[in-house]
Amino acid sequence: TDTERQLRELYALIAHFLPQLPGSSAMPSWSPAPGQDRRAWEIEVAQIRQQHETLALEAGRIIDGAERRYRGRVDRVEFHTIGTGSDAVAARVYVPEGEGPHPALLVLHGGAWWMGGGTTCFELNDPLCRRLCDEAQAIVVNLDYRLAPEHPFPVQLDDTRAALAWMHADAAGLGIDPARLGVLGMSSGANVAASTVRTLRDEGGPAVLVQVLMMPSLDMTASSPSWQAEPDQREGALRLRQLYLQDVVEPTDPRVSPLLADDFSALPPAVVVVATEDTLRDDGKLYAAALTEAGVQADLHEFVMTHIGGTDEVNELMNQAVVAGVRRHLHP
Repeated sequence: TDTERQLRELYALIAHFLPQLPGSSAMPSWSPAPGQDRRAWEIEVAQIRQQHETLALEAGRIIDGAERRYRGRVDRVEFHTIGTGSDAVAARVYVPEGEGPHPALLVLHGGAWWMGGGTTCFELNDPLCRRLCDEAQAIVVNLDYRLAPEHPFPVQLDDTRAALAWMHADAAGLGIDPARLGVLGMSSGANVAASTVRTLRDEGGPAVLVQVLMMPSLDMTASSPSWQAEPDQREGALRLRQLYLQDVVEPTDPRVSPLLADDFSALPPAVVVVATEDTLRDDGKLYAAALTEAGVQADLHEFVMTHIGGTDEVNELMNQAVVAGVRRHLHP
C-alpha cells in the first residue's frame, strides 16, 4: 500500500540522514540556580538555545530538501516591529502580488516554547510562508514571539494577541482585509494558536476565520494514548514543559492545554495536521474530534512522517493540504 511504502521510505530517510546530524546538548534550567546572577543565567540559556537551534536548522536543511527549494512568487518581504505593551517583537511579513486588500495569516513557529525564534524561525519557516503567500494569496506574518524560560506563560499568548491586534488595527497600511484573518501554528506554536483563539472567543478581539494546527501540542499532561505508549519521551516532555509553565499556571489549565477545555463551541474552523510517527498525534486527533462534536468544522489530515517532517513526497502532500485549507477559509 502507499502507506507501507511511505513508511519504508521515511525510515530509510531517517537512517540515511541521522548520522549527519550533530548531537544534542543539555537543557537549560527554568530559573537561576541558587546564588546565580540572573544575567549569567540568561547568557547560559542563550548558549544552550543556540546549540539546539543549530541542530534544528541543520535537520531542516537536510530533511526538507525539496521544500527549501520552493521560492514562491511574492511581491515583497518586509520586517516590522510590533509593540506588545511591555516590549516589542519582530515579524517578517510576506506580501503577495496583485492588488489588495488581502487576507492575512499569522504564523507561529515551533520549538517547545523556548527555542526556534529569531533567525531560526525566519529561515525554517521561509519556504512555507512564501508558498502560503503565493498560493493562498495571503499576507503572511511570521512572528518572532518571546521565548521561555526568560518569558514564561502567558507572554507568548500576549505577543500573539498583540500581533493580531496590530494586523487588525493597521490593516489599511499593511494592505490587509481585517475581516479575513487566520492563525497557523506548528507544534508548540500550534498550542499558542489554539489557546489564543480560545482567549479571543472568551475575552473578545479580532475575529479569526481559521486555526491551522500542524503537529499540535495541546495537552500539557501528556495523557493521550500516543504519549502513554512512549514513557521515556513523555518523561522528557513533562520536564520540558516547566520551561514554559514554571509556577505560573497548572498543566491542566485550558489556557495551556486547549484539549482539556470543557467548551469547544464557537471556535474558528480548524485544519489539523498530525504525523503517524509522532507522540503528539493523538493531541491533534482528539482536538479535531472535540471540535467536530461541538459543531465546529475540523479537517484532520494524517501523514506518514515524524514530528519534524518526512520524505519530499509526503512533505509536498502535507503542504498542499495546508495551503488548500488556508485558501478555502480565507477566500470564502
